[in-house]
Amino acid sequence: MRAAVVAAVLALPSLAAGQSVRAPWRAQEAVLGALDFNTPGAGRVRLTLESVGAPQRVVVEHRGATPRGPRVIGAGTCETPCALYVTPGELTLRAEAWRLRDTDITFDAATRPSVLRLRAASRTQWNVGVGLTGAGATVLLALVGFALAAQASSSGTSLPTEAAVGGGLVGGALLAAGVPLLLLNRTGVASLVDE
Repeated sequence: MRAAVVAAVLALPSLAAGQSVRAPWRAQEAVLGALDFNTPGAGRVRLTLESVGAPQRVVVEHRGATPRGPRVIGAGTCETPCALYVTPGELTLRAEAWRLRDTDITFDAATRPSVLRLRAASRTQWNVGVGLTGAGATVLLALVGFALAAQASSSGTSLPTEAAVGGGLVGGALLAAGVPLLLLNRTGVASLVDE
């Protein structure tokens, strides 16, 4: 029973961060009737894809509206560093790699050849950051709740000053350690510049 509870608690940060065990687009390598962004073509521009750190598997799609709903007009997949030949306009990009957080973004492709650099956000560091930040916030909220309850109570019990200061320092330290991990492990585009 105790092992099941520990496993559930350890799984919470990855669920809260929206991480999937297996990305849904992995099985779909090609979309029938769509432009192949892996090869040059008329009206398309070169998009060089790079990743800070580990290589990432990337899928880029251009979607359009039809009477039946959204449809993939063009798609390409590669592993960074690589190049795709995309149509200018709004594109959807998804990227994944072992031990990295999945990226799922929409961006505007330029009409000129460009270089898109992806962030390589650590899944483990992100989860640790979520845990530390949550623990720090919990400690601080518990201190505030106890202080408010003590003021409302007529019995005169209060939290000793040393305990309040110690708890505040612990909560602040947990937040100070967790927030930078969250900020440093954001997913998305690190830069998009002309080639």
